[in-house]
Order: sequence, then structure tokens, then C-alpha cells
Amino acid sequence: SKDDIERASSFLNLSFDNFISIYCRYVDYGNYYMISLKERENYDCIFLSKDGCKIYPNRPTQCRTYPFWSSFLSSERDWKDEKKNCPGLDKGKKISKEEIERRLKENELNTPYMVFKHRI
Repeated sequence: SKDDIERASSFLNLSFDNFISIYCRYVDYGNYYMISLKERENYDCIFLSKDGCKIYPNRPTQCRTYPFWSSFLSSERDWKDEKKNCPGLDKGKKISKEEIERRLKENELNTPYMVFKHRI
């Protein structure tokens, strides 16, 4: 989202546009491009290092709310399928129902940052 880019660019002391040119890519959706973080060759996030996330205090909403996304919470099977991809699921401290609901809502309200093609 625009807010995610603003937080991360500020954290890295970069302008909004410089952050996009260095760390983002344009994903073509026909009439517009959606801005997405670049990934490494193995599809890891560009900010993931052996020491963890380089922008952790200002990581994107998608990261802050994971794994409490409606796509994983819609059924026990969906949760178990995601658990195969993330060995950390069901480990660590328990998260309250209220916190899970807050994260779900935050993720649902998060609007991807889009640029219409005529502006590029």
C-alpha cells in the first residue's frame, strides 16, 4: 500500500520514488500496474536476510498480519496447508481472538498501491 511504502522509505531514509525504483517492481494488471516488492531468485523478500527482516519495525501490512489472512483462516485444511510452507505456524505465544480479528481487519483494509498506465 501507499502507507507501507511511505513507512519503509522513511525508515530507510529514501524518497518515495527512490524506494520504488530500488525495491519494487511493477506488476501488469491491464490498465494499471500494481507495485510489489521485488523478490530474490528463490522468491524470498528483498528485505529478508539471514538475520531476519531488514525493515522489521516498518514491515508491510501483509507481513505484520501474516498468517492471519482470511485465505488461511477459512478452514482448518487451509491452515494446515499453509503450515507446510511455514514451520513457525502454531509455535510461539498464543494470539488472542481479538488480536487475530484486528489483524484480519487491518489486512482487509490494506489497499494495494496502483499506478495507472497513462501516468508512467
